Amino acid sequence: MKEIYKNHIADLLLSVLFLTLGILLIPAIGISSVVLNYIVAAVLLLYLFLFLVKKLTVAKGTILVLTVVEFIVIILIALGLILKELQVINLGETFQIIGLVIWLRGVVCLVKGYLISSPEARRKYSLLLFLGYIAMVTAGAYFFFANPVRDNTLELVMCILAFSVFALFLVLTIIYWPRKKGEKKQKNAKASKAKSEKKADAKK
Repeated sequence: MKEIYKNHIADLLLSVLFLTLGILLIPAIGISSVVLNYIVAAVLLLYLFLFLVKKLTVAKGTILVLTVVEFIVIILIALGLILKELQVINLGETFQIIGLVIWLRGVVCLVKGYLISSPEARRKYSLLLFLGYIAMVTAGAYFFFANPVRDNTLELVMCILAFSVFALFLVLTIIYWPRKKGEKKQKNAKASKAKSEKKADAKK
């Protein structure tokens, strides 16, 4: 992580990326809903191939079947978000999709906890973890049916967030941008002078 934010080129590229994203998410431009759908589709695909694929490789029996169903449903949702802009299919709003994904993961985890038979494996599923999975199922159902945050509100929040991240990386770009030799010498001279003054004050 340090290698990224201390690299002025990476900071510059990321600042340009988030500036572009923030501009595209401005509701007045009229394509913020399209951009939001593509962002959600990209996040779902990352979730599938960085997290769920690993679960598929170790799952067995009923859990494998449920995880495969979860995988298929989510990949269809991601595809549907892309086709939504082509007016081929119409899905719900973003928070409803998030709710469905959370609900699916919670259900799979609850069934897995129920089917575990060995005492050692059951110890890993503490009461707190079990309650957490119930909370996931409940939250997922609430997000899906209540849809507490509409897409236009989410687009505005993400727009503000994108501009905030842009400002952060812009500041990092300025901080870590290579300085001229003269500026470095002047900075080092000031630092040395400050250290000398501190030593002198300490002797007094």
